Amino acid sequence: MNHNIVQIALPLHQNKSVFDYYSDNKCDVGNFVKISFRGKDQLGVVWSKEASTIDKSKLKNVQEVITGFSLTKAQVKFLQFLSYYNMASIGAVLKLIMPSTKKLKTIEGICDHYKIDLPKLNKAQESAFDTIADKLDNYNVTLLDGVTGSGKTEVYCYAIAKILANTTDQVLVLMPEIMLSNQFVSRFEQRFGIKPHIWHSSVSQKDKKELWHLTAQGNARLIIGTRSALFLPFKHLKLIVLDEEHDLSYKQEDGIVYNARDMAVAYSHYNNSPIILCSATPSIETLHNVTLNKYSRCSLAARYGDNLMPDISVVDMRKVRLKKNQWISPLLQSKVSDTLKQGHQVMLFLNRKGYAPITLCKSCGYKEQCHNCEAFLVTHKAKNKLICHHCGYNKEVSNVCSSCDAEDSLINCGPGVERIEEEVQQLWPDARSFVVTRDTVDQNETNEILQKILNKEVDIIIGTQILSKGYHFPALNLVGVIDADIGLIGVDLRASERTYQLLHQVSGRAGRESKGEAVIQTYYPDNEILRSLQHNNSKNFYHSEIKARESVNMPPFKRLVAVILSGTNPDKLQQIVTDIAKAIPYTKEITVLGPAPAPISLLRGRYRYRFLIRSNTNIKIQSFVRSWLASIKLPKSIRLKLDVDPYNFL
Repeated sequence: MNHNIVQIALPLHQNKSVFDYYSDNKCDVGNFVKISFRGKDQLGVVWSKEASTIDKSKLKNVQEVITGFSLTKAQVKFLQFLSYYNMASIGAVLKLIMPSTKKLKTIEGICDHYKIDLPKLNKAQESAFDTIADKLDNYNVTLLDGVTGSGKTEVYCYAIAKILANTTDQVLVLMPEIMLSNQFVSRFEQRFGIKPHIWHSSVSQKDKKELWHLTAQGNARLIIGTRSALFLPFKHLKLIVLDEEHDLSYKQEDGIVYNARDMAVAYSHYNNSPIILCSATPSIETLHNVTLNKYSRCSLAARYGDNLMPDISVVDMRKVRLKKNQWISPLLQSKVSDTLKQGHQVMLFLNRKGYAPITLCKSCGYKEQCHNCEAFLVTHKAKNKLICHHCGYNKEVSNVCSSCDAEDSLINCGPGVERIEEEVQQLWPDARSFVVTRDTVDQNETNEILQKILNKEVDIIIGTQILSKGYHFPALNLVGVIDADIGLIGVDLRASERTYQLLHQVSGRAGRESKGEAVIQTYYPDNEILRSLQHNNSKNFYHSEIKARESVNMPPFKRLVAVILSGTNPDKLQQIVTDIAKAIPYTKEITVLGPAPAPISLLRGRYRYRFLIRSNTNIKIQSFVRSWLASIKLPKSIRLKLDVDPYNFL
């Protein structure tokens, strides 16, 4: 074998993206190199030294090995795993970690040094930290769970401090974007003496480019970011903390489909470094891994200090008679009034944006629909628009039915947060209310409204799940959930789990510094979710949920892969899907469900069909899918999406 021949991976969106090159210089796996490809200079990565070409005379030369910048061997192995596991091309995977520039240059600056000032831990927190501290030298997955307000952040801050004591080591803290507020970041700045480096969608490209270089040089040592921060080129990464590990935002649905939580665990494995998964409501998959002794666990059972968990009242809406266009029950009204009189704040939670989810014509029964999707248009009164929440299509609100042209026949059905605000203003005209959703505030505006809430300039906060986690509002004593049943409607495998997590998190916003209360309105008061919430007994819920999953052969007891095909011509798509179904190889170990039209069969102008592949967890399901699809050539008009461990079943 010629040791001067290496495989160079290029960030290309094509199936073949690794090529053999000859190098006069000594190349090592992970080195960034400059090469010529199709007549243009390209930046690539030495992917392997197991090159297949024997005759070097047919190969182009590596032009330059970039000094001072390289991926670690662990990062390369991790990216290779990510490509295999998620069935994505190596070139597409490499684009996740490659810089946005072809010119790499050293950025002048000193390595971060921290003046650490951490608050004293209570006995439960000390015990949790001691458990984690013993596992910080090599690969280990620890679940740090505990009720809302129990001080989990302080525990993992101690772990971070221990890593940062070595002046070259780096730490990555991953969290959902909605948690990356000024309030949260300032807590880290207080504890570590300098502001941590931040990575999320609102950070400018200039700042991202600078942080990429600082990370590669090892000068950026504490980085807090969203899922894509996992692909920064860390030089000495020694700890990953993944906060709110159950959160759906860790699942990337576009481009390369992957779960950042699971990929962070894989990265830690290849890097032989620890990872802490943190949540008040851990995912079923994580708890199952604890049961299998793959993960260790430390728990905080009580809130920090003398604070108690909020009392939870359940309102059976089947027995409540509300006036027309009213959604807040008399019990909740009474408690809101009492809370406001005491000078405390109220949060009213409804996980539905806009004013009303359906606009119905009372003359012909038509429901205003999107032209591009199989979905109803949502009325947004503040914008005077009907909007599709799937593709963004919108039109002006009208008093004329789109189907029968009847005038003044349209009625709004059901409430969104805007409609709740309207009712709040009628019931408590002197109260200062504010609606917080992804539509109404961006990242900067979120920081402004959070500050107003902390300054007690807002009396009633009305919001969706954007406010369900991570925030600490000292004066918030009452949470009202308007419709607890929304999440239970549909085809979602994880509907019960998500609803439990959401209601637990939003209820936990109440009473962080004094006794609080949550009122939950529901049409299913005997649901296991609500019983578990009322008695603060997550074990009961998880026990029943895990039994239900096992009984129907679903994750975490089985592995799933979704194959989604889409096209603009429904007849052509159906024919292609039929041909693909005929090519399914038979095996006893693997079941292929479908093809079937997707629950949302028309999305963004494309018709959609789904296959769902199921196997035992010890089966290499990716090999089966690759073998099945390898013989099929799709026309350019048909798109194929592969989703390993799917979370979205629409």
